[in-house]
Amino acid sequence: MILRASAAKSVDRLLARRTGAGADDWLFVMGDGSRVIILIDQFDKVLLLAGILCNSHGDKYTLYSLRHFYAVLSLRRGIGVFDVARNMGTSVQVIQQYYGKHATPRKLATQLGG
Repeated sequence: MILRASAAKSVDRLLARRTGAGADDWLFVMGDGSRVIILIDQFDKVLLLAGILCNSHGDKYTLYSLRHFYAVLSLRRGIGVFDVARNMGTSVQVIQQYYGKHATPRKLATQLGG
């Protein structure tokens, strides 16, 4: 990472407060000094602990797969396409294009134009 000159003083103050940190240590750390765990790290850990890293096709689950699961499950349960689109912050067209084909009941597929 290339530090902007305007941020140098703030980083220097941060480093001055840390004791025992070496040149190769993380700059931003958790309270115990370990590296910051981001959301994807947390998600992967939960999947690992649950023993469900991949789906039945061998594809690794991602945070996006939660979005896909929500959309498909909602459509299969009969929640309206408009409501699903609104809840997901997208258009009805996107719901129809990407998720409609996975909502298997024939009646629903007809409603979605599939």
